[in-house]
Amino acid sequence: MTKKSAVIFTLALIFVLVFPATASTELIEVEPIIEVGNVLALPGGVVEITYTITGNTIGFVNLDLELPYNSEFFRPISIDSSPLDQPNSFFLYNPDFSSEIMKIIFISSKEVIGDGLLFTVTYQINNDSSFGHHEFSLDVEVIKIQSGNYKDGFVNLNVQVKPGTLVIDGLGGGVSVSGRIRSYNPGNSTTIRLVNDEEGIDYRTSITDTAGYGQLEQSFAFAGVTPGTYSLVISKDVHTRFIVQKIIVGNENLDLTLDSRPEVQLMTLRCGDISGDGLINDADLTILWRAGNYNKKTDEAENSWCDLNGDGLINDADLTILWLAYNYNRGAVIIP
Repeated sequence: MTKKSAVIFTLALIFVLVFPATASTELIEVEPIIEVGNVLALPGGVVEITYTITGNTIGFVNLDLELPYNSEFFRPISIDSSPLDQPNSFFLYNPDFSSEIMKIIFISSKEVIGDGLLFTVTYQINNDSSFGHHEFSLDVEVIKIQSGNYKDGFVNLNVQVKPGTLVIDGLGGGVSVSGRIRSYNPGNSTTIRLVNDEEGIDYRTSITDTAGYGQLEQSFAFAGVTPGTYSLVISKDVHTRFIVQKIIVGNENLDLTLDSRPEVQLMTLRCGDISGDGLINDADLTILWRAGNYNKKTDEAENSWCDLNGDGLINDADLTILWLAYNYNRGAVIIP
């Protein structure tokens, strides 16, 4: 064998060892299903639509999705990934309001295996859809799938979609229920629910995040509420819940700022529940006092929830809020 032939043979042997032939690699067909949730919504409300995956036995790497919507009636305001979204995975969220298509790209450097929640999209229902009954198919168009070599062979992914349905029901008229709350850090959104457990009714609305900091008064309103006795439940990050019982809704619009109970006329939330356990106490104080939080900028701190007033700093101002007699060693506010 000549020297040139020996070199060629050696290179060929290395290529075979490093890059084994794929002709014998097993071809695996996988057909996972993306399933979209079904939701009943009310005009002016906020709803969460879940997007789950089943039959994901091998795993995928890349998914490019497009979610159409009808901005005349509803529009997306946020998207949250789930625990199925591994640390090396992320979403690129691009709401193209001109074409009424929301684009989502799921990218991962490792296989994402298993069934479960992919992401949740929060939609705002428009107030001008107050009358009539509207149904919309919530479809997903799969633009791109990355198939490829996995540990068990070459996988050909064929993702199927099971659309969901969004129903906006403004029939039956109903009345409005409005009120006013006071809380800290307008940069965090507030969720308000009007619940009638006996009838299985759960109206929801929200006050979206706005610019500013400190303690602020904000208004909310529900539309199309049917008569009955309700409980009002208000939730906000680092605040304890505020619950008003025995709200009686009749055939006329209800303004809670005119309620006979002073605490309901302006509902003031307690602030300082950094740990999220429903109480404001030493556990929250300990978190705020930590060296990695106290006297830090919010975006540099270990726990950004310590910025109670939302001014971008964690300092004496936040400590003062937590220490207030209305907040410290207190839990949820319940108005019977």
